[in-house]
Amino acid sequence: MKSYHILLLAFLSFVCINLNGQVFVGGNFGINSSTSKNEDGTSTLQKSSSHNFGFAPMVGKFQSEKLAIGISLNLAFSGNSSESNGVNNPTSTTASTIGISPFIRYYAFKWNKFSLYGQGNAGIDFSNYSSKNGGVTTQGPKDTRFYVTFLPGLSYD
Repeated sequence: MKSYHILLLAFLSFVCINLNGQVFVGGNFGINSSTSKNEDGTSTLQKSSSHNFGFAPMVGKFQSEKLAIGISLNLAFSGNSSESNGVNNPTSTTASTIGISPFIRYYAFKWNKFSLYGQGNAGIDFSNYSSKNGGVTTQGPKDTRFYVTFLPGLSYD
């Protein structure tokens, strides 16, 4: 739990330090839910459902006209459940992830209010899983993930 407080403090410190220049905010948000049934024509053999929620706000500060640095906070929650027609116990799994990802962005081309950029991220995520099968809950595993990503992007000013 202490690592969550440290990540939140680092994120808020970055935001407060950089509020005196050209700052941009962005990010992404996603919700997904699905259900499925497997039937043999007369009865339902298996039902399953899943839901996912993701939220990743970001803030950045321009260092020059073409270069920006920033940080993103990554939050994700998911759950799955399934039950068979009397063959197996109902099962469900849940997962939660929190992470932080600093980034550097280079604006290569600008045309009117549109810009083409490349962005590199390096980050760390902490995940926690649990599963329940027939009334028995199992915790774990807890994962730590380090990653580096590069992506192109298009922005509108």
